[in-house]
Amino acid sequence: MSQELPRAAAVLVNSIEEMDPTPLLERLRTFFNKFLLVGPLSLLAPTRPDSESDPHSCLAWLGSQAPASVAYVGFGTIFVPPPSELAALAVGLEGSGAHFLWSLKEKHRESLPAGFLERTRGRGLVVPWTPQPIVLGHVAVGPS
Repeated sequence: MSQELPRAAAVLVNSIEEMDPTPLLERLRTFFNKFLLVGPLSLLAPTRPDSESDPHSCLAWLGSQAPASVAYVGFGTIFVPPPSELAALAVGLEGSGAHFLWSLKEKHRESLPAGFLERTRGRGLVVPWTPQPIVLGHVAVGPS
C-alpha cells in the first residue's frame, strides 16, 4: 500500500483540520496529489441502536448517566497501548472519580490493576466492544 498510495488520484481522511496538528497535515499534503479531510463521517450518518448493535448493553448504561458526565475510552481495533500504559490509564480513571465507558478487549484486561473493575463498578463500565458512533453521539458522553 505504501508504494501505491502516492499514485492515488486522491487520499480521503476521516478527520477535520482542528483535530490534527498543522505540520502533519502540511507534510501529508506534500506527499499526495489531493489530500482531503472529509470528516468526521460518523456524524454524517446517524444510526439507530438495536439489540444487535449493542450486545453489551452499554447504551442502556449510558442512558442512566447524567448528560456530559461520562468519559469514553476506545482505541479501535488496530492499536492497543502497551500494558503499562493501559494500567496507567486505569489508575488515572480510578483516581479521577469520573464515570467512564471503556471499550477494551477481554485479552487486554489482564493489564488492569488488581481490583480495578471491582473498585470502579457502578461509575465505570468496561466492555469488549461498543457501537462507537452511537456512543460518541450519546448525550452522556463528552462535553455538553
